[in-house]
Amino acid sequence: MLDAYRPDLWHEFFVVTGGAAAALAGLVFVAVSLHLRAITGHLGHRHRARTIVASLGQILIASLIVLVPTLDHVGAGIALAIVTGALLYETLKSTVQIAPILRRWRRDPIARTIAIRTTIGDVSMLIGFAGAIAVIAGNGLGLSLVGADMVVRFGLAIAGAWLLIVAVSEESPGIPTRP
Repeated sequence: MLDAYRPDLWHEFFVVTGGAAAALAGLVFVAVSLHLRAITGHLGHRHRARTIVASLGQILIASLIVLVPTLDHVGAGIALAIVTGALLYETLKSTVQIAPILRRWRRDPIARTIAIRTTIGDVSMLIGFAGAIAVIAGNGLGLSLVGADMVVRFGLAIAGAWLLIVAVSEESPGIPTRP
Protein backbone atom coordinates (compact mmCIF):
# COMPACT_ATOMS: atom_id res chain seq x y z
CA MET A 1 0.00 0.00 0.00
CA LEU A 2 1.63 3.21 -1.16
CA ASP A 3 -1.02 5.65 0.00
CA ALA A 4 -0.26 5.53 3.72
CA TYR A 5 2.74 5.95 5.99
CA ARG A 6 3.33 2.45 7.40
CA PRO A 7 6.66 2.27 9.30
CA ASP A 8 5.57 -1.05 10.83
CA LEU A 9 6.06 -2.67 7.42
CA TRP A 10 9.64 -1.42 7.40
CA HIS A 11 10.58 -2.27 10.99
CA GLU A 12 13.05 -5.08 10.23
CA PHE A 13 14.67 -3.12 7.40
CA PHE A 14 15.41 -0.13 9.62
CA VAL A 15 16.59 -2.30 12.54
CA VAL A 16 19.07 -4.12 10.29
CA THR A 17 20.14 -1.00 8.42
CA GLY A 18 20.64 1.03 11.58
CA GLY A 19 22.59 -1.74 13.28
CA ALA A 20 24.79 -2.37 10.24
CA ALA A 21 25.47 1.37 9.85
CA ALA A 22 26.44 1.66 13.51
CA ALA A 23 28.79 -1.33 13.29
CA LEU A 24 30.44 -0.16 10.07
CA ALA A 25 30.73 3.42 11.34
CA GLY A 26 32.58 2.10 14.39
CA LEU A 27 34.97 0.07 12.25
CA VAL A 28 35.60 2.99 9.91
CA PHE A 29 36.17 5.31 12.87
CA VAL A 30 38.83 2.95 14.24
CA ALA A 31 40.47 2.53 10.83
CA VAL A 32 40.52 6.30 10.26
CA SER A 33 41.97 6.83 13.74
CA LEU A 34 44.79 4.40 12.98
CA HIS A 35 45.69 6.32 9.81
CA LEU A 36 44.70 9.80 10.94
CA ARG A 37 47.79 11.67 9.74
CA ALA A 38 47.68 10.13 6.25
CA ILE A 39 43.95 10.79 5.90
CA THR A 40 43.91 14.35 7.22
CA GLY A 41 46.96 15.22 5.14
CA HIS A 42 45.29 14.31 1.85
CA LEU A 43 42.30 16.30 0.59
CA GLY A 44 40.69 13.37 -1.24
CA HIS A 45 41.14 10.93 1.65
CA ARG A 46 39.77 13.48 4.11
CA HIS A 47 36.68 14.01 1.91
CA ARG A 48 36.12 10.28 1.54
CA ALA A 49 36.49 9.61 5.28
CA ARG A 50 34.23 12.53 6.20
CA THR A 51 31.47 11.54 3.79
CA ILE A 52 31.61 7.84 4.76
CA VAL A 53 31.33 8.49 8.49
CA ALA A 54 28.67 11.19 8.02
CA SER A 55 26.66 9.00 5.66
CA LEU A 56 26.72 6.03 8.02
CA GLY A 57 25.77 8.33 10.90
CA GLN A 58 22.83 9.68 8.89
CA ILE A 59 21.68 6.15 8.03
CA LEU A 60 21.78 5.23 11.72
CA ILE A 61 19.89 8.37 12.80
CA ALA A 62 17.30 8.02 10.02
CA SER A 63 16.72 4.39 11.05
CA LEU A 64 16.22 5.45 14.65
CA ILE A 65 13.78 8.17 13.59
CA VAL A 66 11.59 5.73 11.71
CA LEU A 67 11.72 3.28 14.63
CA VAL A 68 10.38 5.81 17.17
CA PRO A 69 6.87 4.46 17.74
CA THR A 70 5.34 7.76 18.85
CA LEU A 71 6.33 9.75 15.73
CA ASP A 72 3.60 10.27 13.19
CA HIS A 73 4.36 10.77 9.50
CA VAL A 74 4.76 14.54 9.84
CA GLY A 75 7.23 14.35 12.73
CA ALA A 76 9.20 11.51 11.15
CA GLY A 77 9.25 13.23 7.76
CA ILE A 78 10.45 16.53 9.20
CA ALA A 79 13.18 14.79 11.19
CA LEU A 80 14.25 12.77 8.12
CA ALA A 81 14.32 15.93 5.99
CA ILE A 82 16.46 17.75 8.56
CA VAL A 83 18.95 14.88 8.93
CA THR A 84 19.16 14.21 5.19
CA GLY A 85 19.34 17.92 4.37
CA ALA A 86 22.16 18.43 6.88
CA LEU A 87 24.12 15.54 5.38
CA LEU A 88 23.57 16.84 1.87
CA TYR A 89 24.77 20.29 2.93
CA GLU A 90 27.91 18.88 4.57
CA THR A 91 28.66 16.66 1.59
CA LEU A 92 28.28 19.52 -0.87
CA LYS A 93 30.49 21.71 1.33
CA SER A 94 33.14 18.99 1.36
CA THR A 95 32.81 18.59 -2.41
CA VAL A 96 33.53 22.29 -2.88
CA GLN A 97 36.66 21.87 -0.77
CA ILE A 98 37.95 19.10 -3.05
CA ALA A 99 37.17 21.01 -6.25
CA PRO A 100 40.89 21.15 -7.20
CA ILE A 101 40.96 17.35 -7.26
CA LEU A 102 37.66 17.04 -9.12
CA ARG A 103 38.88 19.37 -11.88
CA ARG A 104 41.34 16.62 -12.88
CA TRP A 105 38.61 13.99 -13.37
CA ARG A 106 39.26 13.55 -17.12
CA ARG A 107 42.93 12.61 -16.75
CA ASP A 108 43.14 11.30 -13.18
CA PRO A 109 41.38 7.97 -12.46
CA ILE A 110 41.30 8.65 -8.69
CA ALA A 111 39.69 12.05 -9.24
CA ARG A 112 37.24 10.42 -11.64
CA THR A 113 36.33 7.77 -9.04
CA ILE A 114 35.79 10.44 -6.38
CA ALA A 115 33.65 12.51 -8.77
CA ILE A 116 31.49 9.55 -9.80
CA ARG A 117 31.00 8.28 -6.26
CA THR A 118 30.23 11.79 -4.96
CA THR A 119 27.69 12.37 -7.72
CA ILE A 120 25.96 9.04 -7.09
CA GLY A 121 25.85 9.76 -3.35
CA ASP A 122 24.47 13.27 -3.86
CA VAL A 123 21.76 12.07 -6.25
CA SER A 124 20.88 9.31 -3.81
CA MET A 125 20.58 11.84 -0.97
CA LEU A 126 18.27 13.98 -3.11
CA ILE A 127 16.09 10.90 -3.60
CA GLY A 128 16.15 10.34 0.18
CA PHE A 129 15.21 13.97 0.75
CA ALA A 130 12.30 13.58 -1.68
CA GLY A 131 11.33 10.50 0.31
CA ALA A 132 11.31 12.55 3.52
CA ILE A 133 8.97 15.07 1.88
CA ALA A 134 6.73 12.20 0.76
CA VAL A 135 6.71 10.88 4.35
CA ILE A 136 5.55 14.32 5.55
CA ALA A 137 2.71 14.06 3.02
CA GLY A 138 1.84 10.61 4.39
CA ASN A 139 2.70 8.87 1.13
CA GLY A 140 3.93 5.30 1.61
CA LEU A 141 6.33 5.73 -1.29
CA GLY A 142 8.37 8.01 0.98
CA LEU A 143 9.88 5.18 3.00
CA SER A 144 10.68 3.32 -0.24
CA LEU A 145 12.69 6.34 -1.41
CA VAL A 146 14.37 6.75 1.98
CA GLY A 147 15.20 3.04 2.00
CA ALA A 148 16.59 3.11 -1.55
CA ASP A 149 18.81 6.05 -0.61
CA MET A 150 20.10 4.16 2.42
CA VAL A 151 20.92 1.04 0.39
CA VAL A 152 22.82 3.02 -2.26
CA ARG A 153 24.80 5.05 0.28
CA PHE A 154 25.50 2.01 2.44
CA GLY A 155 26.99 0.28 -0.60
CA LEU A 156 29.03 3.39 -1.37
CA ALA A 157 30.22 3.51 2.24
CA ILE A 158 31.36 -0.12 2.22
CA ALA A 159 33.25 0.27 -1.04
CA GLY A 160 34.57 3.71 -0.05
CA ALA A 161 35.86 2.46 3.30
CA TRP A 162 37.73 -0.34 1.57
CA LEU A 163 39.19 2.00 -1.07
CA LEU A 164 40.23 4.49 1.61
CA ILE A 165 42.02 1.93 3.75
CA VAL A 166 43.75 0.36 0.74
CA ALA A 167 44.88 3.77 -0.52
CA VAL A 168 46.19 4.84 2.88
CA SER A 169 47.90 1.48 3.48
CA GLU A 170 49.66 1.64 0.11
CA GLU A 171 50.95 5.13 0.94
CA SER A 172 52.27 4.17 4.39
CA PRO A 173 56.04 3.71 4.52
CA GLY A 174 57.24 0.40 5.84
CA ILE A 175 54.05 -1.46 5.02
CA PRO A 176 54.50 -3.85 2.12
CA THR A 177 51.80 -3.48 -0.53
CA ARG A 178 52.55 -6.82 -2.17
CA PRO A 179 53.62 -10.17 -0.66
